[in-house]
Amino acid sequence: MSPSTPVLLHLLLLVSLASAGHFYGGTMSFTPKGRNADGTFKVDFRYKNTHDWCDYEGWYCSTGNCGSSVKDVRGTIDSSSRGRSGYNNQWCETETVETKDIPSDKPFQLLQNSCCWIPTVNGLLSWSLETQVDLGTRSDTGEPNRSPVTAILPFIRVPQNCQRSYNLMAFDPDGDRVRCRYGLVRPECDRCDQPSGFYLDQDSCSLQYGYTSTSGVYGFELVVEDFPNQHITLSYTDGSTASPWPTTTNTWARWPTTASPLPTTTNTWARWPTTTTPWSSTTSTTESLYSSTAPLSKLPLHFSLLVDSIVPSCDEGMYLPRFVQPTPHNGEHLHAEVNKELEFRVKAEATHSTVNDVIVSGPLNIT
Repeated sequence: MSPSTPVLLHLLLLVSLASAGHFYGGTMSFTPKGRNADGTFKVDFRYKNTHDWCDYEGWYCSTGNCGSSVKDVRGTIDSSSRGRSGYNNQWCETETVETKDIPSDKPFQLLQNSCCWIPTVNGLLSWSLETQVDLGTRSDTGEPNRSPVTAILPFIRVPQNCQRSYNLMAFDPDGDRVRCRYGLVRPECDRCDQPSGFYLDQDSCSLQYGYTSTSGVYGFELVVEDFPNQHITLSYTDGSTASPWPTTTNTWARWPTTASPLPTTTNTWARWPTTTTPWSSTTSTTESLYSSTAPLSKLPLHFSLLVDSIVPSCDEGMYLPRFVQPTPHNGEHLHAEVNKELEFRVKAEATHSTVNDVIVSGPLNIT
């Protein structure tokens, strides 16, 4: 492990809004850790799951030789009683760091699936997460390929009348181009739904909420992929090679169409975003890009987003909490060193609501 490691985390403020399942979401990443004396490859797999209880889900091998587990460390990252489970409205995010010995550096795939999602507006039932691993040695770095690292809060809230943009926090240690997209086919996803009222900017990995006429929880089944910025060669111990190319994309649609327009109001108490052209008047359908190049890695990024009650104002610091000093800036890099404590302070304010808690989604042992 390097003496200084970037810490990728997300913060969420919980406010006192009333809320009324099972699976909320999950993520995965992997990091090669060198070769063992017998020639096998040591790899750390870091995966998070969020359920309505503190559960630890395992992964199984789908294709290729996925090796054997030699160690795993498990723990709870955070939990809350303000979820939207079909049973108890709890949620609990756990993380497992599993070390595997892999006999070959050739590609393989891991799967995790079960039933069921928490109740969602877009009708998700069973859930399916897929991870594609390629440990080939890269010609540009001389090291095995590493996956992107992602972080997302397991349960996000947005008032129905407030447009918002969410950075999905994708970082690649090899400097590759990272892209996020909706899952298209099983086992990347189960229902493979693209919720109406949202726009996914695949190159920046940001999700934008515009408006939807139906409040409630929406489940997102996203896929994170990395592509080289230039032509490289992957070399394998069996003597074979592969030659990934930079990605090219094709656009075939844009903003999703909504069933109802965003209302315009003259009420002074409700600061609705005013538009002369309602969301529903757009003539395009769901936005999606597809790549004509195979990615180096493929990771799941599944989470839940609650479109909640309307608020009188969308200005941060009134009904919606606002981070203030000394909170680190969005996108700021914090470095954690082995066996050394890192402390940062978070402060928020809201004049017309109460901040109940700060939710942190990061590595284990953050308190």
